[in-house]
Amino acid sequence: MPELADRERWAELFGGYRETLRLMAQRTAEMHRALAADPTDPAFAPEPHTRLHQRSHYQSMRNLTGRLCARLVRDRHLLPEPARELSRQLLARQEEILARFKAVLDLSIDGFLIRCHGNYHLAQLLYTGNNFVVIDFAGDVSKVLSERRLKRPPLLDVATMVRSLSYVASSALFGLAHPHGRPPGVIREEDRQVLEPWTLAWANRAAREFVTEYISHIESAGLLPTTEEGRRALLDSLLLEKALQEIASDLTYRPAWVVIPLRGALRLLG
Repeated sequence: MPELADRERWAELFGGYRETLRLMAQRTAEMHRALAADPTDPAFAPEPHTRLHQRSHYQSMRNLTGRLCARLVRDRHLLPEPARELSRQLLARQEEILARFKAVLDLSIDGFLIRCHGNYHLAQLLYTGNNFVVIDFAGDVSKVLSERRLKRPPLLDVATMVRSLSYVASSALFGLAHPHGRPPGVIREEDRQVLEPWTLAWANRAAREFVTEYISHIESAGLLPTTEEGRRALLDSLLLEKALQEIASDLTYRPAWVVIPLRGALRLLG
């Protein structure tokens, strides 16, 4: 029975992560509901997502793309391999990146903007043994305080967490050290090509479980775009935007890691 065999393979690959991710998604939805709960407080009251916001977001993504591509052209020779080749591939697809971002402008995307966490990755979740506690609401400290206070689509936090899950899988594959520790075990260079599809499969499944469960818990709040097309376009653009931001950040602070967001951006382009 192929279906049974497929479920068994996924169970072996995914282990108990499914329920963990569902709990993370539920807590994320509850966080967004709490942040948007007081319509009388101007600092936290949800604001409609308008065409003006779409144009502003699109221009911001265009500017990010231009700055990053100019930096990759200037500094590509300083990158370690294989990041150098990956950056060449990304530069060749600059127009495609801009076309992906333009989808946000072409569609009418409703929903609301709220005060988000702003820096929502795995290190911002404390596991208590049977639950998760969200910490550190200071936002992205690389931005000025006024920018951190701007309201954003709640899917921004979702995109940031999805990218964090991808980082976890890829850092284990490449054996990259993190301030919180190095992944257990060592993967040999000659085994990485064989293991990479499994790494991608885990990350994709984790993203799907997290996003699906999040939407099921947040949908009734009315904060997301009402159409599936609008949700998908917005989330896809936020994921790609986040990957480009990660490339810029890793170029500055940890060049050995830049291969992860470069691969991530190229995969998001398809």
